[in-house]
Amino acid sequence: MDDKDKGVPPSKYLKALIMGGYRANKKSENLLRAKGILPPGWQIQPGDDAPLDQYGNLRGGGARYVQILSGLQAHSEAGFQMNRTNRSMGRAIASGKPLKEFFVLYSTQTKTPLGVFTRSGRKGKKVSQILKFTPKRARYNKLLNFKATVEKAFIDNFEKYFREGLKTMIQKAKSW
Repeated sequence: MDDKDKGVPPSKYLKALIMGGYRANKKSENLLRAKGILPPGWQIQPGDDAPLDQYGNLRGGGARYVQILSGLQAHSEAGFQMNRTNRSMGRAIASGKPLKEFFVLYSTQTKTPLGVFTRSGRKGKKVSQILKFTPKRARYNKLLNFKATVEKAFIDNFEKYFREGLKTMIQKAKSW
């Protein structure tokens, strides 16, 4: 069952496994594209230095993407709610909190963006790639034969549930 209040519905993320084909664009990709950072048709994937969870996704999930988009001032929510401003950076620096800086690096040869990077370490000398930009669209093979599974469940269970339902209806009819 899809519940719109619980994040991305299973019908959306399982579609590629059931139907096969190309992965749909993520909201974060659309936001980066709208900001002029991600070229049309390109997609993102975790960078070479990104912390990953046990499934190979960016650790921190949606919250991490919000942090990155905010740092690049590419989030769709305006002002104080999402995008980092000079004023909010000033407050963070004044409070002594470590400041997470996100920036986009471009290829010197092709002038295309390579991905989103961050600085860390002493005086910010260590540069880590958090997101990688790729012109290749993610393509999934059809892994779940949903139609055959539903058909088999129907064939295996129809007669049993039909008889139970019919029996219940007959009992209700007799009690009228």
